[in-house]
Amino acid sequence: MLVVLGGEEFVVMLTSSSVSDAVEAMDKVRQKLETSPFNFHGEPVNITMSFGVTEIKEGDSVDDLFARADQALYQAKENGRNRVCSL
Repeated sequence: MLVVLGGEEFVVMLTSSSVSDAVEAMDKVRQKLETSPFNFHGEPVNITMSFGVTEIKEGDSVDDLFARADQALYQAKENGRNRVCSL
């Protein structure tokens, strides 16, 4: 399932996956994107992506879940971007 939250943010829900499995999956996507050849007006462009990963915890509201994922995403960006962080 993919849910677009904003112009640059989206959600990937990996049901039946542990946090470590989700981190591994998102890191594979990140690496593939980073090494894929992209061009804009004939010039090579480096594309990177940062991911924030979390899991649903008992008692979470939807807002709690998204806030934690957002916090992990900002942690990835603050630590240099193009990485996966989890909470």
